[in-house]
Amino acid sequence: MKMYLFINFQTLQMQIYDKKIKYLVYFHDFYKHLNAIQISF
Repeated sequence: MKMYLFINFQTLQMQIYDKKIKYLVYFHDFYKHLNAIQISF
């Protein structure tokens, strides 16, 4: 969260970079969730 706030005060380019990071984290968590479901079955 602190990193997100820090990046928000940077240039627009850094904010776009931050959005890419958030998408990567989202998909990473999504696949981790899928793996957890597979393990539970």
